[in-house]
Amino acid sequence: LVSAARLEPWKGMVALVEIMPELLQENPNFRLFIAGDGPLIDDLKSNIQNLNLEDKVVLVGRVPHDELMSYFKASMIFILNTGYECLPHITLEAMACGLPVITTNVCGNPEVVQNNYNGLLVEYNNKKQLKDAILKIWENRSLKEEFIKNGKKVLERFTREKMINETIRILQK
Repeated sequence: LVSAARLEPWKGMVALVEIMPELLQENPNFRLFIAGDGPLIDDLKSNIQNLNLEDKVVLVGRVPHDELMSYFKASMIFILNTGYECLPHITLEAMACGLPVITTNVCGNPEVVQNNYNGLLVEYNNKKQLKDAILKIWENRSLKEEFIKNGKKVLERFTREKMINETIRILQK
């Protein structure tokens, strides 16, 4: 499992760490990699230590883009548990790396992730929904493959050329 964001309270990383013990009961091989840096780093380290997850949750810090893409390519699910997001570019990058996506049904996320088409939408910080979504994808290989395939289709709407042309069209009005 992988997530990447600035480590701010509204990015929901604490909830991801807190669901790991339950996920590990289902699959002791789960690992969570969190890329990013920010003011919550010490709280996350403390939570990981208090839950004895040092070997299951890895805070990789802020990494160069190519290294982040390596984490994406080595993972099976991308999760963005966020309370606020404009256009989630990181989600587009995850889909481009062939990852199914779980994110929140807030702001710009539903423009990129269509629930049960190319990923799953959950309520922000809803630990049960996050856990259930992870398990749903993990347990159903054909659903995972469908999300990956449909994610590639969704990416076609967000090419550089289309984004520039759409911006120009809006500005000309």
